Amino acid sequence: MEGNKTEPLKNKMMVVLGTSILPEFKFFFADSVKSAVQGLLQEIDEEISNWQKAENKGKVNKAYARGYISSLTRMKDLIRKWFADVF
Repeated sequence: MEGNKTEPLKNKMMVVLGTSILPEFKFFFADSVKSAVQGLLQEIDEEISNWQKAENKGKVNKAYARGYISSLTRMKDLIRKWFADVF
């Protein structure tokens, strides 16, 4: 991972060839997982910001926007819970 650039996990899987008992072992480096999770959280933040702007300008139904924003915020909380060791 270069600097603070976030990247998805696509094409980041590593494979170690082993023995007949375990012919191959697939894994991701922690930095790759951290980058992908941070990128996901950034995209959610951008989506929240876009919905807040649309709500403030009256472009969307306020109740719908608030529900959507609440759901996105909950998703961020769940991602942080399940990937707590990444940070």
